[in-house]
Amino acid sequence: MNKSATSMSAVTLAEKVRSGELSPIEVVEAYLERIDERDGSVGAYISVLEERARSAAGKQTEQLAEGTDPGPLAGVPVGVKDIVDVEGVPTTQGTSLLAENTAQSDDPAVARLREKGSLFLGKTNTPAFARSAVTESDVAGYCSTPFGKGYNAGGSSGGSAAAVAAGMAAIGYGTDGGGSIRIPASLCGVVGHKPTFGLIPWVDRPDAFAHARGNHVGTITRTVPDAGLALDAVAGPDHGDPFSHPDTNQSYLSATEEDPQGLDIAYSPDLGVFPVAGAVEAVVEEAVSSFADATSSTVHRPDIDFGLTLEELVEPKYYNWGPVHTAVLAERVAEEHGINLTEHPDLLGESFVESAQEGYEIDAVSYKRVNDIHTQIYDVLQDLFAEYDLLVTPTLSISRVENGTIGPDTIDGESVDPSTDWFLTFPFNFGGPPALSVPAGMVDGFPVGLQIVGQRFSDDLVLAAGAALERARPWNHLYKEL
Repeated sequence: MNKSATSMSAVTLAEKVRSGELSPIEVVEAYLERIDERDGSVGAYISVLEERARSAAGKQTEQLAEGTDPGPLAGVPVGVKDIVDVEGVPTTQGTSLLAENTAQSDDPAVARLREKGSLFLGKTNTPAFARSAVTESDVAGYCSTPFGKGYNAGGSSGGSAAAVAAGMAAIGYGTDGGGSIRIPASLCGVVGHKPTFGLIPWVDRPDAFAHARGNHVGTITRTVPDAGLALDAVAGPDHGDPFSHPDTNQSYLSATEEDPQGLDIAYSPDLGVFPVAGAVEAVVEEAVSSFADATSSTVHRPDIDFGLTLEELVEPKYYNWGPVHTAVLAERVAEEHGINLTEHPDLLGESFVESAQEGYEIDAVSYKRVNDIHTQIYDVLQDLFAEYDLLVTPTLSISRVENGTIGPDTIDGESVDPSTDWFLTFPFNFGGPPALSVPAGMVDGFPVGLQIVGQRFSDDLVLAAGAALERARPWNHLYKEL
């Protein structure tokens, strides 16, 4: 196995393939061998498309021999979260109930990744219907962080993050409705980018408006320039998505090449309400200081007040759209597949069944009034970005989550709700600002993520800031022993 191929950044890998230094076949074989070697203990993949990957690599090798450029992602292996469609492959959505749900076409971003030269390795693990902050499915079991046996990769894009961290994919594609890219990025020590809402199209039917509450799509990579490279490939309008944006003519990869200078950085260790482990806060503060020094920036500590306690911020009445969407999902699966999801608590969990039942009982007025709370959160952030260039926080309150749990019961001795109180990510899904989780350091051998948030459409600045931190505090050494 060419081990160096599985540890290269996507940018470097594509350069070597396009120059002829590496062949696509050599790259695919290295990654398939790595999956065979590591995935039994990690659980990153639901399905591995070995023959498809080999066939695509063979065709790309022929293209290169003929002098044809396969594209900027030539030879770059990709893992796709198994709620996103890849033509001819089952989209299980993390449950064996949909094992025969074969996609008829590629998701738009998947098609763009393919057109730009990437090679698909398989579908990555996700909890059923992506409805958890940890990843466990009845299809592939627990998805563990490569940093510690018995500890979860996070969710719901856990398989994509774990695959990238363990050298089983160069790019992971995922979704983020409240932190599902950034949570596993933090727990797996990789880069998770939730772009501005609509920058990457997400086409869904029969409900083209299903993502209006802030469901994003994005990528997970080892380096920030890799995130820029991937965004260059997949960003752009698609009229199948009513929320997609026009072309920006922006090179996001180029944006990562120079450090931004003289920024005003708002730093909040807790967003005013979250309990954060002292060891995590110390690592993040040190990283923030390094970033400020590297970019001649000023760090400020404004008081952030959403006008809600933590209990109110996560209270179900403010997030009743979740149960409503679960009820709609259950109804749609019954119509399309003849499966009553509420009859399968053994596979989906009692909480899923309870959420669906709750959704049927929520009235339309209550459902609509949740927008008031989301607007309140959005306005606080707009006021913040009127004064500061970026907001920086810990991504999570903790550095690890045990398999078999949904989160910690306590943080530094303080009792918390394990389902909600440990990820500082979901406020940034309302209104769609870009948010990036990057490695900040380690606590007891487990990675800690730092979250960089910007004003809408400032993905170039967010990525530039992440790349500056990466240069100031390199993290590639984290993967040497994985």
